[in-house]
Amino acid sequence: MAKRAARPILEDMLAYAEEACAILEQRDGAALRADRIRLLPVTRALELIGEAATRLPNDVVGAISFDVRPAIAMRHRLIHGYDTASADIIAKTVREDLPPFMAALRDALAGPLPDGS
Repeated sequence: MAKRAARPILEDMLAYAEEACAILEQRDGAALRADRIRLLPVTRALELIGEAATRLPNDVVGAISFDVRPAIAMRHRLIHGYDTASADIIAKTVREDLPPFMAALRDALAGPLPDGS
């Protein structure tokens, strides 16, 4: 697989995180579980954030101020453990973890990246 520039990957991650937050709105886990029309795209957005994180060049991962491993672990859990994925955890992740994650992405995107993108 050809190496992609980090900036578009980080931009994708930010866009998916923003979309997940917008779709979730103020729903808690129970409301999200009952609303599959929202649960499925929120889950997919988290999967895509984690998949994008796996494609970041190592020099960029080492230079950014946040750890992408939790996003990758969440992606693996949602993909491979889909039958054990909890709407409560998904909602909590979006509400509590994505806002600081998005802030860190914005900070990383505000400056130059080690790969020159």
